[in-house]
Amino acid sequence: MINYNFEVVWYNEAARGEILGGFDVLPPDSKNRGILQLICHSAAIATKNTELPGFHMALAKGRLSASAFARACKELPAE
Repeated sequence: MINYNFEVVWYNEAARGEILGGFDVLPPDSKNRGILQLICHSAAIATKNTELPGFHMALAKGRLSASAFARACKELPAE
């Protein structure tokens, strides 16, 4: 589950292992819980042909201000 700021606030084991990269615990800092960062840095996502990052980018672009969207995308890979 993600909040209005696109930060992961809850996950189940399937999502943790298959989508979010299998971390042990959710990062304590909200900056590191951004769904865009988590799925774009996930080895599980990188090895699959998935549209999940693009889907979340489109949602974020439509809901966040330009500056908030830029902050969310700051650490993302160029691809």
